[in-house]
Amino acid sequence: MLGVTVLLLTNQLSSQTISHETSAGHEQLLAWLQSGDPRLAAWAATLARERNQNTFIALLPEWLKQSPLIRDYGYSPRAEDRRIYDAVLDALIRGNREQTVEPGVLRELGGNYPIQAFLLLARLPAEQQLPVLKEWFSVGELSREHSVLAKLAAMRLAQWQAPIPGFAALVLRDSEEQVTVALYASPNTLSGGWGMGSCGDSLARQPAPGWPVVYLPFAEEPPSPTGGNTLIALGDQAVTYRWVEENSPGGSCYGLAGLDQRTRHQIVAYWLGQSPSKMKWELSKSVAVVWTNRAGFDSTVGRLVEAEEESFGVIADRLLHAGLLSRDEAGWARPKLILRVVCHIKPCPVSGASITDEPPVSFVF
Repeated sequence: MLGVTVLLLTNQLSSQTISHETSAGHEQLLAWLQSGDPRLAAWAATLARERNQNTFIALLPEWLKQSPLIRDYGYSPRAEDRRIYDAVLDALIRGNREQTVEPGVLRELGGNYPIQAFLLLARLPAEQQLPVLKEWFSVGELSREHSVLAKLAAMRLAQWQAPIPGFAALVLRDSEEQVTVALYASPNTLSGGWGMGSCGDSLARQPAPGWPVVYLPFAEEPPSPTGGNTLIALGDQAVTYRWVEENSPGGSCYGLAGLDQRTRHQIVAYWLGQSPSKMKWELSKSVAVVWTNRAGFDSTVGRLVEAEEESFGVIADRLLHAGLLSRDEAGWARPKLILRVVCHIKPCPVSGASITDEPPVSFVF
């Protein structure tokens, strides 16, 4: 008889029509959260966030801790389940700005929800943040979400109150400068230009019938034209975020990229107190060279490589004096110099070089 009663109650809950105007107290919200119905759980978190029902929101960190997303290794939430987590995290972040979540839970949460995890981590004391940030920085290659986490962690660690031992060396070691040498037969044949990519918004999807309007944070970085809250800033380079409806267009030319060469370049510029555009070390550059003979070409390229490596050494020395590199690290921590030769001469006098309109061959120094 008890089983029949529970089944009837569950069916009644599942068929219940709910709106943003529905009256629901603490016990009602709790029943929805524990019903096992994704739609009802999403409504519970959404209404609690809209009405700042802090007593209910205070229960969400434990619910999150016991959820499959945190407890089950390799768990990948279905679309419906993602709506629950979106709503719960929204309630935790915007519904109660004082509520905290355990570092261990945030460590796991970041693999699926990097922006939300980063926002919640900022509420913890610095000594609890540091181990999580170090782990996030170290696992950036696991997935795109982990790469975003690694980027945010790197930006936070770059401005930590005390230098993180070994961190600057890792940033330099994994950095690159790409130099393209364009080889021409004479000054009159100099030309340049590469194709440009494009981007744009995706099509909006229709909201799921019977579900609440669910929001999630969308992060953007310069040169984003839209306003938003600052997620993290490194000098004058700020990553911002804004809350958008789940079903709104998601495409953007300004979405947040993962940990890449641009981020590492920005970090080093921040340490040097320079604008990234003013650094002698550039992310990429193109140098036009007119062919005379093999000896002249080798000499030109040799001087180019020597000048770039000299600028790398100056950077290492400055970071050493700033306490960011140890003396040993200053001896080896350097960006990789990737030299690409594109030949605009037919037949090309340089063996192994790329010819015009083909992907350039790379030489790593």
